Amino acid sequence: FQEKCLQNKILLKKYFFSDAIIVLANEFKIKLEYAGYKKNIEVLFNPVNQEILDYSSLDSLEERKNREPKNILFLSRIEEEKGIMIAIKAFNVLIPKYPNIQLFIAGNGTMLEFAINNKIKNVHFLGFINGKNKIELLKKSDIFLFPTYYYEGLPISILEAITFGLPVITRPVGGIKDFFKNEEMGYLIESKSPQDFANAIELLIKSKNLYNINDNNFKFAKQNFQPAQIAKKLNKFMKEIING
Repeated sequence: FQEKCLQNKILLKKYFFSDAIIVLANEFKIKLEYAGYKKNIEVLFNPVNQEILDYSSLDSLEERKNREPKNILFLSRIEEEKGIMIAIKAFNVLIPKYPNIQLFIAGNGTMLEFAINNKIKNVHFLGFINGKNKIELLKKSDIFLFPTYYYEGLPISILEAITFGLPVITRPVGGIKDFFKNEEMGYLIESKSPQDFANAIELLIKSKNLYNINDNNFKFAKQNFQPAQIAKKLNKFMKEIING
């Protein structure tokens, strides 16, 4: 959405009447500055729903530590630009070698029927989920796969996965690349090649340091995605604007 706004001259003019702008990624800040905006621009994380934060715990990390990493999660709108077909094709590459792995696809969208018709073994379509069902799905998942090439700001689904300590495999778009530490939090893949994503999944399946990633992500989320923390930063920014 923010990227499209920056490309829309009418909306861009409206931006210039504002006293300040809050964006979700440094690249949007840079583009606004390049377009000539001279006032304050603040980059802030999206907050994670407090219920998600409350249900993520060290206990769930310990459970994951003691099991074979085999449950892969794609949680998003089911749209081509969100990387759904890349995810399915990458999973299909791995099935012959790892017949016990499972791919759980949660969400609705225009590509859902097309994705279902691929009929690949061990792929489960769950439709739209939220609340306790989403929490249980995050708890039982081992790897979060999101090969998006959409004009992302900062996808909530990635933040939720990190909150539950899941290693994430995604692409460096929008605000993701502003904080994501490659290999420490999972993998950032530049390409759209299913084989490259399959290779990254396999690295995590075979990794002896997977629990370190779980722990890193869990702690990072607790330190950075709390609604109260985001609200405090927003309040500070607003006071600075009001006070000139």
